[in-house]
Amino acid sequence: MNSQLGPLPCLFFLAFPGLAQQPVEIRVDGGATQGAFRPLYACFGHDEPNYTYTANGMKLVGELAALIPVRVQIRAHHLLVTGDGAAAPVRLTFAAVPNASGRVLVEHFRIDGGHSNSYTLWKRMGSPAQRSPEQYARMEAAGQLQLLRSPEWRAVKDGRVAIEFQLRRQAVSLVRVSW
Repeated sequence: MNSQLGPLPCLFFLAFPGLAQQPVEIRVDGGATQGAFRPLYACFGHDEPNYTYTANGMKLVGELAALIPVRVQIRAHHLLVTGDGAAAPVRLTFAAVPNASGRVLVEHFRIDGGHSNSYTLWKRMGSPAQRSPEQYARMEAAGQLQLLRSPEWRAVKDGRVAIEFQLRRQAVSLVRVSW
């Protein structure tokens, strides 16, 4: 946390929860490289999208993107929010995409009530305390990360790829862009 900002940005959005429902745009600059990187994690999470709009936030997102030479993944979520529970519009912009072919593969995974969620299936089964082997297998399969839609090729325009989607309350999206 930036010591100059302290907890104020978080408190601001807690005090004015309606502002947290506004459209969100996240920009990732994947054009710069700083040497070899051996990732410890499969992706970087994005828990504080409002931090992205600060000078340090934009710098951090660019530095993280520069660490991965052929693929960027970003996680967006719509959890623990107030308001009417309406879906929030999300716009992800990946900038400085190093791609000579002019296109990237976009994969969009989702965790919500209908995707990657064994709990929802368990409730539909009647919430059994004891599960049969068949029920257990179905729940295990339902809990695997699922694509929201089929992967698609997107054109890179001026080194950028923009992805827009709606994110329902209590949902998580993982967007993977590969070149």
